[in-house]
Amino acid sequence: ASLMPTGRAEKPSHPETAPPSFMSTFSILRKGSVDTTCGLIITLLSVVDVALLLVLSLGQAVASLFKGVTRSSSDLLLSRPSVVVVGGSFSGLWAQRALSDSYDVTLVDFKDYFEYTPGVLRLFVQPSWLSRLSGPLPRRRNKLVVGEVVAVHPTEITLRTADGEEAQIPFDYLLLGCGSSYAAAPVKASPREPDLPYRRHSWGEE
Repeated sequence: ASLMPTGRAEKPSHPETAPPSFMSTFSILRKGSVDTTCGLIITLLSVVDVALLLVLSLGQAVASLFKGVTRSSSDLLLSRPSVVVVGGSFSGLWAQRALSDSYDVTLVDFKDYFEYTPGVLRLFVQPSWLSRLSGPLPRRRNKLVVGEVVAVHPTEITLRTADGEEAQIPFDYLLLGCGSSYAAAPVKASPREPDLPYRRHSWGEE
């Protein structure tokens, strides 16, 4: 017997492509994210390497600039501004006391003693009173240089010692408290009286 068609066409069987699952999509995205992160990290490390090289080069350049400096780093850190005070009387000694804790103070005078000038007139009748009017200039918190200043320059002074030799003293700051001089000797000490024995001799005291 022959088979009769039923009127319904049979659909040909073709293989269908299944849609991608959610986990497959997530795996692809995660892999892409990891690759991107690794790329950013590598780029960042490269930038850090370049920065370190620049810092190293800058440090070498700075070191070469200070190659001729003879003082050590600790000396540079501990160094203080230098102040030269010319004159070992009232104003000069006041400045020495006020500045010695914060500055490197050098006190310069042509004599190594302080003399109370207002009381000097008594020495005309009592020369032995000189020991009560005078005393050694300070040395504990400052440097004392005995010599006569003969020239002042923008960054240093020139002085002449009792031996006739000249020397230069550099400074960051200069304070001039030289006082005054009198024509009537021996009211004020002079460079010819650098210490008390010379000064006593001027007053006739042996």
